[in-house]
Amino acid sequence: MIDRVGQTAPKLIEELVPKVLSTGEIQRVLKQLLRERVPIRDLATVLETLGDVAPITKDADILNEAARSALARAICRQHQNDKGELPTISFAPSLEERLLQSIVRTEQGAVLALDPHDAQNLAARIARALESAVAQPVLLCTPALRPHLWRLFARVLPHIGVLSHNEVPSHVRVTPVTVLE
Repeated sequence: MIDRVGQTAPKLIEELVPKVLSTGEIQRVLKQLLRERVPIRDLATVLETLGDVAPITKDADILNEAARSALARAICRQHQNDKGELPTISFAPSLEERLLQSIVRTEQGAVLALDPHDAQNLAARIARALESAVAQPVLLCTPALRPHLWRLFARVLPHIGVLSHNEVPSHVRVTPVTVLE
């Protein structure tokens, strides 16, 4: 895939691989995007974004979030209803702040250190909101929380999309389904 982009944008590939990122590092980001059901057809945009961010950090979550922001329109489009609206489940500012404070930095990177009971309770509340929704809503949160919430809920709520505010273009009308307190 990288070679195909290299045919149309040789300078991009020449400057990126392996000077800035190895093929393996790019592959890890692409795998994560695909795991999160993010279309990577616009690989040139993903690679350009990685080329911009990788000199600053090699943190996989930050690289992934940067790529997601660059692909915001495509990500958001797959979750919009037929009226172009984006149905959402979001957090009250106080809950979002508590979740942000639960992020702990470890040697393996940042993790969301929630009490298992609190995590199950939150998953149950989101599941109830999903059941009562007419259209399939996404969980909308801050960019700092998005990768952690996706990892937390990917197994128990596999069909929910978790988007950050950075991934919702300004022209998209957000329609709240519920706000969790």
